[in-house]
Amino acid sequence: MFNGQIVKLSNCQIVKLFNCYIAVAALLLMAGCRDDADHLLSYGQSDELAFDEARNSFAEKFNVFWEAMNCNYSLWDYEASFGLDWDKVYDDFMPRFQALDERKDSVTDEEFKALLTELVSPLHDGHLAIQMQNHHTGNYIMLQPNQIRNEKQRPDYAQVKGFVPSLAGYLQGENALLDYDYFNTSLAETYFRVDTVSVLNQIAQLEAVAQPSEMQQFLLKELQSFMADYRAVVTSPNAVADFNRLATRYEAYQIPGLTTYDEAAVNYALTVKYALFPENIVYFYLSGFYLSAWITCSAI
Repeated sequence: MFNGQIVKLSNCQIVKLFNCYIAVAALLLMAGCRDDADHLLSYGQSDELAFDEARNSFAEKFNVFWEAMNCNYSLWDYEASFGLDWDKVYDDFMPRFQALDERKDSVTDEEFKALLTELVSPLHDGHLAIQMQNHHTGNYIMLQPNQIRNEKQRPDYAQVKGFVPSLAGYLQGENALLDYDYFNTSLAETYFRVDTVSVLNQIAQLEAVAQPSEMQQFLLKELQSFMADYRAVVTSPNAVADFNRLATRYEAYQIPGLTTYDEAAVNYALTVKYALFPENIVYFYLSGFYLSAWITCSAI
């Protein structure tokens, strides 16, 4: 009905009208979406194409963060109960990050941290940590929303900050632990434990040969070269990487204790403590959660 009159449409007219509605609806949907709003960004991998512009732009840093959270964060229903609107966060904060890009003077770490604090403090995931680089200074700013919130809301925050659990008081006495042990996965104390005594003994034996063969002469030079390289690695600032190159270079000689190691396993070592209290109360402590380097580690 149009202007009080019934209008009859042919099948062709109906199809054209339907297509018109579809086109208008599509335009409205496109206008209401942000660019790349459905682009999946992962916290766990470095996407060079996605992150390239963020290296020198505060606005692009925020864009990557917003999209990655939009794709991966799992507490949106919980956050909504506190009144957090993630779309509104984009609208409110993007102009402020763009303003940092437009500034002619340098953005200080304090200014950048203040803006990031305001951005992330409403989030409630207790294990969430956000780190962004201020490309003006080269420094990284890391924030944890739960710490920001606790510092403001808990009167005992100053007392418990930096608290590390200790079982020292439960090792003796009537309530002593029934069982207790711990270990550290760090290779810092083990990856240099090459059996150099056996190498030096082999060198001494080869040096004592009156008329060594060409193979013996070659082996002697190789082992002497290894010892020189090994001593240099011990004091190297890039010890793990240098040691791995050493292990690859001399692996044919089957030197005891000479093997390659995952650098992440050294840089992200874990301390594991476990105990059993009286009445079968179990205690388990893990200093961190960087587990990927240790999934197949025999130590664990």
